[in-house]
Amino acid sequence: LGAALRDNLAAQWWDSALVLREQVLAVNAPVHGPPAAGESWVPQGLRLLHSETLREALWNGGGSQEPSGPSLEEVLGSAGVLRESLLPGALAQYVSCLDLVNKRLPCGLAQVGVCFHFIPETQQWSKTPIRIGERTTALLAWFSSPRTSGQWLDYWLRQRLQWWRKFAIGPSNFSSSNFQDEEGRRGFTLHYSFPWGTETIETLKNLGDTELLQMYPGDSSKLLGRDGRKNVIPHVLSMSGNLDRGALAYLFDSLQLAENPFIKKKNSQRKVTFCRKC
Repeated sequence: LGAALRDNLAAQWWDSALVLREQVLAVNAPVHGPPAAGESWVPQGLRLLHSETLREALWNGGGSQEPSGPSLEEVLGSAGVLRESLLPGALAQYVSCLDLVNKRLPCGLAQVGVCFHFIPETQQWSKTPIRIGERTTALLAWFSSPRTSGQWLDYWLRQRLQWWRKFAIGPSNFSSSNFQDEEGRRGFTLHYSFPWGTETIETLKNLGDTELLQMYPGDSSKLLGRDGRKNVIPHVLSMSGNLDRGALAYLFDSLQLAENPFIKKKNSQRKVTFCRKC
């Protein structure tokens, strides 16, 4: 339901994201990737694993006295990871895209794609296996100098809220609120008021340079962008929207309940025909 509406919404999002065409580049990244190099396996994330490989690993770690293959931990450690966010894939292309904009800041990377997530069970003791859901996400990663990152965050808040509202019959159902994470980084969430409550449709956040430095450990000189005459490591602003939930918001926005004209009140009377006496 709403697949065509979601595609139209994605097309409109591209038009808005690429309005600064000289500064924003469209990118793409695979939906899955290899595990992080040099890191031991931790029981987190969504991993791709062939059922036969898992069966053999469980057999080797279970009743077999002489394991003939890798252990379960080794198998899980080498399994590919399904993406839960578009941001890592965009950051991985930052350095190669920086040359395309002559290393000038600000600049941005835009992408639309499917992300995966766990679906929590409503019942605490449910025997249903853990389910995996997917959502269509739109991401704009904006790289600006630390000096102007706060101003750019406020700018994108106004732009994104205005963008969601301009297609709506009832624009007041779209709203925003601010937040601050444990590290003191600012952000905003954009909401839509559904009949069952308010839900988030987009999140904007100033990530600083933490994620970028983690993506490129070691020599940080390749991260430098030009801010006027200075070379600086940019701050990353992440604007991530849920297009599936956004399409659902517009479906409810367009829903109008109308009274059935054929249903009248009990005591209402209607003239069917008129007979005049002869």
